[in-house]
Amino acid sequence: MNTEQLKKTEIKITELEKELAAKNRELEIEKAFEKVREFAMTMRHSSDLQEVVNLVAQELNSMSLDITGAFMLINNDEIDKQFTFWGSTGVAETYMKRAAIPFLDRPIYRVLAEGTTNGERFFTEEYTREEKIEFFEHLFKYPPYNSSTPEWKDQVLSREGGYTRSVSVSHYTSIFVVNHFGRKLSDEDNEILKRFGKVFEQSYTRFLDIQKAEAHAREAEIQLALERVRARTMAMHKSEELAETAAILFQQMTELGVTPERLNICLIKEADKVLEVWSTDQFGTKISHHFNASLDEPTTGKPVYNAWKAKKKSVVIDLSGKELNDWIQYVREVMGMTIKTELVKDQRIHSVAFFSQGMILATTNEPLPEESLKLLERFADVFNLTYRRFLDLQKAEARAFEAIKQASLDRVRGEIASMRNSEDLNRITPIIWRELKTLEIPFIRCGVFILDEEKEMVQAYLTTPDGKSLAVLNLSFDANDLTSDTVLFWKANKIYKKHWNKEEFINWTKSMIQIGQIQKAETYQGSSTPPESLDLHFVPFAQGMLYVGNVSPLTEEKLEVVKTLAEAFSIAYARYEDFKNIEEAKSKIEITLNELKLAQAKLQELDQLKSQFFANISHEFRTPLTLILGQAESLMSSNIDAKGKGKLQIINRNARKLLELINQLLDLSKLEAGSMELRSEQSNLVSFLKSLFYSFESLSDFKNITLKFNSESENIPVVFDTDKLEKVFYNLMSNSLKFTNENGEIIVTVKLLNDSKVEIRFRDTGKGISKENISHIFDRFYQVEGSNIREFEGTGIGLSLAKQLIELHKGNIKVESEVNSWTEFTIELPLGNIEKQLKENPEQHLTDINAKVLTVTEINEENPEEENNQNKNSEIVLIVEDNLDVRSYIREQIENEYTILEASNGEEGIAKAQSEIPDLIITDVMMPKMDGYQFSLNIKKNEKTSHIPIIMLTAKAALDDKIEGLETGVDAYITKPFSAKELVVRVRNLINQRKQLREKFKQATVIKPSEVTNVSVDQKFLENVINTIELNIGNENFALETLAAKVNMSVSQLNRKLNALIEQPPGHLIRSLRLQRAADLLKQNAGNVAEICYKVGFGDQANFSKAFKKQFGCSPLKYKKQFESENHSELS
Repeated sequence: MNTEQLKKTEIKITELEKELAAKNRELEIEKAFEKVREFAMTMRHSSDLQEVVNLVAQELNSMSLDITGAFMLINNDEIDKQFTFWGSTGVAETYMKRAAIPFLDRPIYRVLAEGTTNGERFFTEEYTREEKIEFFEHLFKYPPYNSSTPEWKDQVLSREGGYTRSVSVSHYTSIFVVNHFGRKLSDEDNEILKRFGKVFEQSYTRFLDIQKAEAHAREAEIQLALERVRARTMAMHKSEELAETAAILFQQMTELGVTPERLNICLIKEADKVLEVWSTDQFGTKISHHFNASLDEPTTGKPVYNAWKAKKKSVVIDLSGKELNDWIQYVREVMGMTIKTELVKDQRIHSVAFFSQGMILATTNEPLPEESLKLLERFADVFNLTYRRFLDLQKAEARAFEAIKQASLDRVRGEIASMRNSEDLNRITPIIWRELKTLEIPFIRCGVFILDEEKEMVQAYLTTPDGKSLAVLNLSFDANDLTSDTVLFWKANKIYKKHWNKEEFINWTKSMIQIGQIQKAETYQGSSTPPESLDLHFVPFAQGMLYVGNVSPLTEEKLEVVKTLAEAFSIAYARYEDFKNIEEAKSKIEITLNELKLAQAKLQELDQLKSQFFANISHEFRTPLTLILGQAESLMSSNIDAKGKGKLQIINRNARKLLELINQLLDLSKLEAGSMELRSEQSNLVSFLKSLFYSFESLSDFKNITLKFNSESENIPVVFDTDKLEKVFYNLMSNSLKFTNENGEIIVTVKLLNDSKVEIRFRDTGKGISKENISHIFDRFYQVEGSNIREFEGTGIGLSLAKQLIELHKGNIKVESEVNSWTEFTIELPLGNIEKQLKENPEQHLTDINAKVLTVTEINEENPEEENNQNKNSEIVLIVEDNLDVRSYIREQIENEYTILEASNGEEGIAKAQSEIPDLIITDVMMPKMDGYQFSLNIKKNEKTSHIPIIMLTAKAALDDKIEGLETGVDAYITKPFSAKELVVRVRNLINQRKQLREKFKQATVIKPSEVTNVSVDQKFLENVINTIELNIGNENFALETLAAKVNMSVSQLNRKLNALIEQPPGHLIRSLRLQRAADLLKQNAGNVAEICYKVGFGDQANFSKAFKKQFGCSPLKYKKQFESENHSELS
């Protein structure tokens, strides 16, 4: 073969190879297309589109095109705002990630956006490296590219060259490839891209067909679910069936792919401001009874009500944090709904769709998609149409039930009213059983409890679960908790509810067997086994309680029906009692009348005797009191010194108190006998009360109490007895001032209530009155305090007298109070017969009131100023006594020798003793706030005051009382009345003894606690002080203030305490101990003088040497050498 033929052959072979390669390439391309088509044909769900995208990308990347990425998108008009596509970040990736990139106003973005929205076409783009880098930096801000590794990002940005893009646009879709190095795709490769674009378009068309089919199928499922809910609602006959409907709705939504945690059908009851909730549990199971939520509940109730009022289709409430916690607490504690804690997450979403009467509320832990919320709205629309029919049906049924109920009540009245004797009562329980069944009340046991208040007995007529009567149980009111609680609720006219489990039912049965009320448990139970659960309901009526027992609590509606039955039973039973009692009443009438006549005669005789007695005793008291007061006033007006006049004032004041008490007793006597008459006249009540009110200003200023008088008018004419009303006002104001603490407030307010009444209010900020005492506050001779600790003096007459005087005016008085906060007395008085005169001339018949102004000294006196005479001895005596006159008397006996402090009660005494550290205390036993025994114990137990001697004064003269006083640690016990000389001698002796005790340690250099006293508290205190000093002996900054803080005292308290115990101030004690330690160290040759100086806390060696020489008679160096020479002598 020649050369020319050989060349032709080679050319032909080359052409054949190219043709074969082209055919192979075409086969490879068609194979890729066929894979995509085949998968597209197998698509069954619209979610398979992602797999189609992945397959197209995989086959496109297998074509060995010169590309660095492939991308697909669905054409849309939103691309100029956001570019949404599937893309790969490299040719090796087979999973196409969905990305959404915001608009970038650059050609590299804008040209692509415009090109994919202008119909089918093919185009290419080319950009510089700078444009490429800017575009990639924009991409890297958004997912999925923002999660790429920094190395990959750097690699992309560092690639040389520009950026090219080939784009194939179809009707629905577009597909494009890019090259990060700026290399353009060949025409052949561009043709391959176009063909891939067509294949992707075909696949997407298949996707749209599937999507439509899915939508049709979904709609069919929804219509079926709606029909099921519609059918269930149409079948409803009672409100209770809403629970079943809620469960069906839960089930249908779950089958449609929406799974709520709980589903609720809620009815809005605007008149009651209540949301009636029919709910499933957290697993979709119905709850047979409804719950009530307030429309004012802030987290959910109020928002859904407002949205319903605004006629919104739906609303979403997102609860978290505090709002979620508040809602969960409200549901559990107020609504009574069970919520499992483990199912409560950090977020709770209420998706609500409304209908005309309420709403459907689905609870989830995450927000529902928009489609699911629309589905909920469709359910609400369907429910709305069928629920209206249900309401019409319900109204008809309500009318029918009302007729049944009325017939039942008539039967009960008729049968009970026909009873004539106790044997007939055995018919009670069968009647109740039958009518409860007729009225469709769910129950397993029932009965009637007849309560006899006179005998305090309960007769219980009960049934077994099959309706048979049991023997009557006769139980006392306090037989057990059930009977006592039943009686309490009956008296309060309230329904009593209680739950028993199986064990509690068995225990009740056993208790009845033990007291002989039940013979056999099986008979009472009605079967061989007791109930697992029993909810007891006791509904009150006039003569007792109607009992209904059920396996679960009765709804409020059912209880209302039972209540109606109980009322009907009560009326009929009252008629039975009337028949039963009528014969007994006849036989007792004559006896009772005779007894009443005799009793009335005796009462009249007693009243006359009592009035005569009070008149006589009043006279017997008044005669000597007149002489006492007359002589006292005569002496006070004469030329007498201040001390004598003070004694006469005490006589005068206490005599007047006795006279006031006599007057009160005489007034009470007159009221009881009916002989007290009003001397009323028409007067201006405002000016009368105001003049009385401000007469208390001096006393209120003394106690630092603010007085306020308020009246809406300066002129309120009232007909009243000025003398009687003055007594009432005086009593109430005195009490307010007595019981109101310093810096308190008393307000009197006068106002017209209407055309016939006026109101007077006394309000103070005092100690208040407890609930148990307030009901007795107007009882005669009643006093709250009965122990030794009597905080305030009184007889218990004043308020009783005030009440009767107001009632004599045909008015009334009441009191309200809160302990430790306030008390308010309210008086209502009739205006009297002045209506006509007020209309004609308001100023007519008004009387000017010249009210008596009570002087402060007649009520109380200021404590005398505590004197601090510089000429007196330094010893301080504290007098703790609540009676001002007794305090003054004691003070007069000893004030020439000692400085006097005073306290009016135990608590004040403790405070003064701890702050002032007196040298001796004199205390009474019976005092307000804290008695003398407790006061003395507190003094002796406290480190600050344990050393202080105490003299106890008391009117208790028995040996046991004296022993009790001495056991508290008091040093002397003197009974009242006491000798002034004895008191003075006792005070002097105790103070001298304490001086002698201190003298024992006066010369000591080092104080040892064991040598101080036998009182353990004082010993421990001194040990603590010395140990504290020794622990800080090397600290030159350790000073008197630091030591006082360490032992929890002030500097002055510590100073008085140590002076009282060892007659040595704390500063001297610190220095003495430091010098003693220095002497010990010098003896032991523990260092030179300078070193030892600093070891014991002296900062200056000169001061150290000076102080050491003063205490030990020689310098530190000489002292050290003296002991060194002694040691050498001993060694030699």
